[in-house]
Amino acid sequence: SDLTVSFQEIKHLSPASIAELARELRALDLVIEIMGYHPGSSVLVGLYPKENTAENQQGVSETLRKMPERIARARKKAHSLLNRWIFKRTPEEILGKDKEWRRLSEIASIDAEKQTDLTVLESHINRWITALEELRTWYHFTEKAKVIRRYQLPSALNYFLEGNRGDKTADAVEQAYYSALSYYAIDTNSALRGFNGKLHEESLDRYRSNDAEFQILRNKELVKKMLKSVSTAQLTDEERRQLALLQRRLQSNGRSVSMRKIISESFTVIQRLFPCMLMSPLSVAQYLEMSPNLFDVVIFDEASQMETPDAVGTISRGRSLIVVGDPMQLPPTRFFSTQTSGGEETEESEDGDSILDDCIALGLPSRYLSRHYRSRHESLIAFSNAHFYDNRLLTFPSHDDSLRKVSLIDPHGVYDHGKSRTNRIEAEAVVEKTLHIFEESEATPSVGIVAFSKAQSNLIEDILTTKLQHNKKLQQKIDEAEEPLFIKNLENVQGDERDIIIFSIGYGPDKNGNVSLNFGPLNQGGGERRLNVAVSRARSEMIIFSSLLPRHIPSGVVAPKGVNALREFLTFAIDGVLPSVEPDSAEDTCDYIITRIADGLRSHGHTVKTRIGRSTFKIDLAIVDPENPDRYKLGIILDGGDYYSLPSVRDREITAPSMLTSLGWRLYRVWTIDWFLNPEATLRRLLDAI
Repeated sequence: SDLTVSFQEIKHLSPASIAELARELRALDLVIEIMGYHPGSSVLVGLYPKENTAENQQGVSETLRKMPERIARARKKAHSLLNRWIFKRTPEEILGKDKEWRRLSEIASIDAEKQTDLTVLESHINRWITALEELRTWYHFTEKAKVIRRYQLPSALNYFLEGNRGDKTADAVEQAYYSALSYYAIDTNSALRGFNGKLHEESLDRYRSNDAEFQILRNKELVKKMLKSVSTAQLTDEERRQLALLQRRLQSNGRSVSMRKIISESFTVIQRLFPCMLMSPLSVAQYLEMSPNLFDVVIFDEASQMETPDAVGTISRGRSLIVVGDPMQLPPTRFFSTQTSGGEETEESEDGDSILDDCIALGLPSRYLSRHYRSRHESLIAFSNAHFYDNRLLTFPSHDDSLRKVSLIDPHGVYDHGKSRTNRIEAEAVVEKTLHIFEESEATPSVGIVAFSKAQSNLIEDILTTKLQHNKKLQQKIDEAEEPLFIKNLENVQGDERDIIIFSIGYGPDKNGNVSLNFGPLNQGGGERRLNVAVSRARSEMIIFSSLLPRHIPSGVVAPKGVNALREFLTFAIDGVLPSVEPDSAEDTCDYIITRIADGLRSHGHTVKTRIGRSTFKIDLAIVDPENPDRYKLGIILDGGDYYSLPSVRDREITAPSMLTSLGWRLYRVWTIDWFLNPEATLRRLLDAI
């Protein structure tokens, strides 16, 4: 703005007090509305009566009418040779002990800056006398002005009286305040004063190079230490005896000796050879002796699917414990068969408690891991992040973020509710889509099919097998895929991932158009976990085939969480709308600079979007590719709130940029101080980069 202040003018004001002043300044717009005109256009500017009372108004009016006579008398008393002396003195000095002047000073404030001698004062008083009938209205402004003047920032009120509205004045004052603070902070800090973006990026390049070299050296050092630890020179006599025994067992293929005994007799030297062992709880029980402190650390992965009784034996063999798992993933599940009323046998399941649930219930120290690595497009994880993780997952936008990689196809199928519990039309559509993907792709795609029931997955597999019997070439292409095609149901898909995931919801209207709200495992307690597992398997694209639409599932009725989540997921697949994620603070520090950069780029003909991303981490600005409007040709990152929310230099300078680069972004850095001190030069460099 055109208002500037020095640090000396604002050093007595805190951010809280400047915010209060801004609120008072914005309230002046209501004063304008009440008065019917801007106070800056009033002839009473410069006069500030102290109290809005009838007595005070009368006193001000009477005293002002007498003041021209008093000033004339003072001028008459002065000798003509003293005119120069009069013009160099303030009215207070000239009028001295005049009682009318003292009275006016007591009941009204007069801007000292605007009357440096009797002539100027007389002109102001004559002007004020012509508008004394407006004095009552003038109080609406002077009462507010009295509050504003307490903040001792005269330029604030002066800016308003120049004809600016209150809201513009408040914005200008806040901007001038923080601008003055910023310049002061830069001038008094040698690191900031000498900052240069190019030099800083050169330092960052050295850091990245040193970090990469350090990673290589660290790995070499680890190998060196492990080799040294198993050299015979480092072994004790007991360990040499164990090693010799182990060698004999290996040469004889462990004849007539159990694996448990072999490991037990040579366990110390085996641990030197294999300091990290990957085993299931069953293998631990089968092959390792029940002895405490066999391991320094026991780590459970996918702990949400491990029942506590199965884990206890392994826990007892370690000194410390780390349990890794997601409470929103599948719990341990037991399957069993039951008879329906019609004599039909169906498979049912029952969820149990996991070691993860018990550790959480016990209140053991925990740390939330917020990084999501699988999805190559944010839309693939956006639903789970919003509905199951409270938007706590840190995800990164891709360079084609304006596209959606989640789609829904309605095959208008019929769910055979009473008999096979399958949807043949939908299953055939899924198979056709799968074959089309393999036929059209030059490279062998990575595909997984997830059905919401075992019966539907079996039907899809049968139809696909039949189709491939008549297309051996396609069968060979599928068989040679680096990641084999899988067909699974909700209960056994956890841990799997593919580039493309195709869903078959299966459920939907029957031949009479009726929809049963029994969706198998989704109706059970924890059904939402099963849905979360299913919808977070895709790396690049998710295609949903569903004869069941959101309108088929009533809203506003009491229903299991899994059923409500399914309705919301189908809605998302159709329209892609999710609640937006707001930053922790009401406004990012860099929002102002982002807006200015965007305006500058648009003025040069570029299409710019800001704050790209669906989680708390966002790309500050992105330049739309004119040749492909669904993609961005350049992403611009500032060192603002998102940048500093990453906890370490490595996260900010290596992890996040490498993730964004892997997602197709080309990145450009704008450093806040560069822009603040020289926005024109920074914009020119940015335009060159584009």
